[in-house]
Amino acid sequence: MPDEEFVFGYSEKQMKAERSDHAKKSVAAGIVLLVFAGLCVLIGILSANSGRRVGAYPTAQARVLKCEAVILTNDDGDKYIDRYMVDIEYAVDGTTYTNNRKESKSRLEGTITVHYNPDKPGRAYFEEYVQGEGNVYWYVLAGIVGALGLGVAVSGTKDKRKIGAI
Repeated sequence: MPDEEFVFGYSEKQMKAERSDHAKKSVAAGIVLLVFAGLCVLIGILSANSGRRVGAYPTAQARVLKCEAVILTNDDGDKYIDRYMVDIEYAVDGTTYTNNRKESKSRLEGTITVHYNPDKPGRAYFEEYVQGEGNVYWYVLAGIVGALGLGVAVSGTKDKRKIGAI
């Protein structure tokens, strides 16, 4: 009778090696997910800082020249409005600027307030950009991915498979 016990054709030595390999891969996958979660947090912070910076820019009253809905079709064949493409015109220090095809989440009409870059007055930003509503989504995504990464990494270090267990 051999010294080693075989389970499903694997020796105890092979099973230990397989467990060790599985643990290394789980920890590596967990670390990758945690790094991705960190990047999501970084993107959220940068986006929030960008929104605050733009919020400090001077404002101007802009006239909406055109606002067109971008309509897409989902997998079920239903149509929905994805976003709006807006053309605006505004004046800064007597110079008139026109921005064409700016994206907006909501329908804009009439006269709106825009923030413009004082160094490049031809660049205007809608109020929704300043509010930075998307930042929360980055933080939620970071939390979910971070928790998943932590769970995967920890599970890799606590392999409960037993040699000889069926």
